[in-house]
Amino acid sequence: MSIHRPYAASTRGGRMVLWCAVMAVGAAMLGGCSRLPVLAVPPANVAVDDRQIFSIAWLDNDTLVYLTFSATLSDSTPQLWLSDHGTQRSLDLQWDKPCDYPDFGSVEPVDADRIVALVDCDGKGNDDQRLVIIDRQGTAKLAAPVSADTGEVVWHRGHLDGAVLTGRRPCSTILPVADGAVGKWSNAQPPWSLNTMESASVCTFRGPVDAIATGSSPGATFLATPMDQRNKGEDQAEQALYQVDATGATVRQFASGFVQTLGLVDVGAAVVINATYQGTRGLWKVDKSNGTVTRIVKGDFLTIAAGPDGNAVAAVEADGKTTRIVRVDLG
Repeated sequence: MSIHRPYAASTRGGRMVLWCAVMAVGAAMLGGCSRLPVLAVPPANVAVDDRQIFSIAWLDNDTLVYLTFSATLSDSTPQLWLSDHGTQRSLDLQWDKPCDYPDFGSVEPVDADRIVALVDCDGKGNDDQRLVIIDRQGTAKLAAPVSADTGEVVWHRGHLDGAVLTGRRPCSTILPVADGAVGKWSNAQPPWSLNTMESASVCTFRGPVDAIATGSSPGATFLATPMDQRNKGEDQAEQALYQVDATGATVRQFASGFVQTLGLVDVGAAVVINATYQGTRGLWKVDKSNGTVTRIVKGDFLTIAAGPDGNAVAAVEADGKTTRIVRVDLG
């Protein structure tokens, strides 16, 4: 099974390349594609034409790691890139254990020097999925295996814990990760293991979960499509935000009305979502306690990543010739 790439343009409404230059109101909304502060400009052959950035880990103010893949069958190998003070280089990975055909999922920052990623070490479909910790020098340390149904990983910055999204649809399960190993929520009832995915009791959500995010607070936030929206097309179905508490036993919906989401990150007391909301495309800040939605900026972005201090996000924009990773301050 290939790893699920949650924000890949090929899986969201046919958005293969997001050209702000050809949007009728793109220049008015963004003031052109150059007014936002630029964090990184990838090499010319990256994220242009059929190769795209689909995940970013923002390590510190001057350093990012981004993951690209090609939509063509002739060149589908994922590549990791390091942007350090504006200098771009491909990460030449040195594995501590054999990983012959790595296929990466999303990347997340562990701290200022390391990222965590979901990797399938047999890209031929034999489902050898693991978490891997990678440093700036490209040293890749494989952690314990995860379920073959795992599709995404998110992380608590500064700690060796996070969460993964796993389970066969329509049973989606969000599980905690501690010290590199997947476990269960501390007070989940009844007790269960990864080998009982068929049980209804382990479903965090009865339906497909599209994205998850986790921050400094316990538990996790996830994006999913409510039952009454699932018979609509992707350009009309309204997605909702939910929160699962630290026990894994309580799930609540706190906001809805998002269409064609291409990114969800946690910034502390709120999440930032890259979506269309009430007819407007852009980045939106959503308060986790009361669901209040506040517009940050209008525009069409490929994906987003949380900044190291929670006061900004990195976003990918393209004008058809150059792809930029830009900084968007949250105010």
